[in-house]
Amino acid sequence: MMRQIAAVLNNVTPNGTFPGGALLQTFIAYAMYIAVTAAGIGLLTSIAMMAIGHHSSNGRLSDRGRTGLITSIVVGVLAGAAIILINFAFGLGAKA
Repeated sequence: MMRQIAAVLNNVTPNGTFPGGALLQTFIAYAMYIAVTAAGIGLLTSIAMMAIGHHSSNGRLSDRGRTGLITSIVVGVLAGAAIILINFAFGLGAKA
């Protein structure tokens, strides 16, 4: 009995035609766009903070700008690569 259930579960294929699927895809696309845009704005703001901190000899402001710069880059890369990472994870699950 368990072998029959396992055989059925191994042959399940995803079907993207569920009700509201297109709306969900659109929502995710907009969320990714907003995340990448926010990361870009954060990047520009952090660069400005670093410049102002450097020219005003304010080390704390410059350090905060550097932290924001690194954070913005990481968030932008993760948001841009989210679909690739999700497809990779699904591929790992399909091999198991």
